[in-house]
Amino acid sequence: MRSRIRRPATTYADIHVHVEVLQRYRLSRNIRGRLDERVGRALDIDERVVVDRLLREGRNVTVLARSKSGSPTPDIAVDGEPCEIKTSTNANAKAFGRRVADVRQRQGTGRVFVNAMRSGIPTAELAAEMKAVVEVGDATYIRIIAREVDQEYGRWS
Repeated sequence: MRSRIRRPATTYADIHVHVEVLQRYRLSRNIRGRLDERVGRALDIDERVVVDRLLREGRNVTVLARSKSGSPTPDIAVDGEPCEIKTSTNANAKAFGRRVADVRQRQGTGRVFVNAMRSGIPTAELAAEMKAVVEVGDATYIRIIAREVDQEYGRWS
């Protein structure tokens, strides 16, 4: 699979097919809480916080490869669904909201996990901004993960 994903002609659809097949296999054998990093790049420490939380919940996570053509792809697939991880480290909720709102158009997914462990944005302000992103339709699902907060907006399905 690694060589197939790294070919310039490989599309996001090809990657998604691989993820769907892997998820069907996991479901058929009741495999839960597994991480597959074989086809993707190494996770950074901020992404790892989100992935570790998902694994503890029994979710299956596949790290996705970047497209050789340079077009952006989602970071991970959770239970077979493509998702992006965004980390909030600054203090500007509007600017971060724009970054999250751009995910659907740039990475092709409306599902975003926000690591707010090191965020300079007050939790209530960040939550209001993420809720607004979902309400205007720029994302279908956003989950904020922080030390004191684990909030979801929108619908997973």
